[in-house]
Amino acid sequence: MNRRSFLASVAVAGGSLVLRRSVWGQEQPPATQPSSLEKSEAIRMAALKFLQTLSPDRRDGVTFAFPLHETPTAIGFGGMGGGPGGLGGPPSGPSDRRFDHGPDYEHGPDGGPHGGMGGGPGGGPGGGQSRPAAGEKYGQAVWTNFPVNIVHRPGLRMGQLTAAERDAAHGLLKVVLSPMGYQKVLDIMAADQNVADGSVDYDAGLDTYTLALFGQPNATAPWMFEFGGHHLGLNVTFVGDKAVCAPLHTGILPAKFNSNGKIIRGLGRENDKAFDLLATLSPQQLKSALIDHDLSDLLCGPGRPTVNFPQQGMRGADMTDSQREMMFELSREWVGILNDIHSAPRLEAIRKSLSETYFAWSGPLKHKAGENGESYFRIHGPSLLVEHAPQSNQGGYKLHVHTVMRDLNNDYAKQLV
Repeated sequence: MNRRSFLASVAVAGGSLVLRRSVWGQEQPPATQPSSLEKSEAIRMAALKFLQTLSPDRRDGVTFAFPLHETPTAIGFGGMGGGPGGLGGPPSGPSDRRFDHGPDYEHGPDGGPHGGMGGGPGGGPGGGQSRPAAGEKYGQAVWTNFPVNIVHRPGLRMGQLTAAERDAAHGLLKVVLSPMGYQKVLDIMAADQNVADGSVDYDAGLDTYTLALFGQPNATAPWMFEFGGHHLGLNVTFVGDKAVCAPLHTGILPAKFNSNGKIIRGLGRENDKAFDLLATLSPQQLKSALIDHDLSDLLCGPGRPTVNFPQQGMRGADMTDSQREMMFELSREWVGILNDIHSAPRLEAIRKSLSETYFAWSGPLKHKAGENGESYFRIHGPSLLVEHAPQSNQGGYKLHVHTVMRDLNNDYAKQLV
């Protein structure tokens, strides 16, 4: 799939989804759905089909051991080297020293404190670290929000695949994700290609997105699918008939652009749903929701696997039923990226805990229709933690945003594994 056909598929897919979206933008489920066991088997077969398109040596370059007894740990810039499993670009690739020294070192590639991953020691609000985190390792898997030549992801880049191999990779993505989730991935990738077509001093574009499998796709033992680039970090772990998509990074740059005569506004629904919820709050509710927080600062981003800051903002118990429903539908923009079958149990648990879930806001209270706002917001429940943090560089808060989602009880499916 070349760039032209990819961007055409974004426009076509976007048009086909519009007719199926409800008022909140969520796709309507078909009349009958497969069981979780059947869905897991379909995903396993799609993964095996992708592997079968590869030669044995290339298969070795995309498959790694599952980190059965590992725990996620922060990785820094100190030992950045090239090659598989390391950090930075290929052994002979260029080095972008802009991220190592000088004033930009303290702000990382995205303008916010420590690359949008600030916060005090141990992940608390305020303060800062002496050195920024480059991301998070889980065995050989790497989760990061830095460009691919700054922090290396294990696996094969899409640009290294043949057309048949890329088609099989997209086939796997389609069955792992919901239609909404797959469209979101297409939009993020298209935006990244838009950046690559301009002038940037880091690796970007469709060819840089990287795919890896950890463990062999099977029906019983755990295995994991990882896919991402600068503004995408998917980690989906499968155990039997269950799947967990966490931790998750989605971002976009630019947030709004023209592709073949069609306006693409990736991650726009998250922004609009949040502002819609905010607009329903009474003055007293709004006072509870507002916090003093650096707009670009992700407290639970890659490199901060332990979350130990308190819930802040407005409690779901103090919302009306309709406001809690709006917060639930906002949460679905992240949780619902995973296919409908496997995301259903988590969505049900989130719905049951809405009264214990907090909504926090920092920044302007309004935005221009059809454009992103310039505000940070957070959803923090017993298990769900979502952050939306606009970035100040490369077009500013309206055009550049990073978001993260963690399952506080089950990142990397640790409960199941």
